[in-house]
Amino acid sequence: MYSLLSEKLSSLIIALGLLGNAIAATPATYEVRPLHQELVIKSPVASQDGITEENVWSVIDGLIACESRGVRGTINPKDVDGRPKYGELQFDSRTWAMWEKEFGFKGDPMNRHDAIEMTRLALLAGYGYNWGCFKQVVH
Repeated sequence: MYSLLSEKLSSLIIALGLLGNAIAATPATYEVRPLHQELVIKSPVASQDGITEENVWSVIDGLIACESRGVRGTINPKDVDGRPKYGELQFDSRTWAMWEKEFGFKGDPMNRHDAIEMTRLALLAGYGYNWGCFKQVVH
């Protein structure tokens, strides 16, 4: 009986150790994947800007760092074009509305998940030039 209990306890300790290692190895960066599979654009060919499914997440990370310094809920009341921009990825309301129609994705630019997903769709479609920081991030 003691041997069986000891064996089970050893297995549990090993499993917890492996779990701890897996958690410790988790990267500090975030990755938000789309909620709806039908929104995933599988892009074997890079967009005109060279964005692919493989590099889009690092570009989004760079845009967030450059556009809003990663501050959630950022609102720029008067951007360089005189219009307000919203969220971590600094969306213009007209651009957001246009892309909602084009991509069939409804959301809110102040919602982090929505903004990241809209950015992913836009980058894969070749619209990176819409962000002032895009050239800094990609080149």
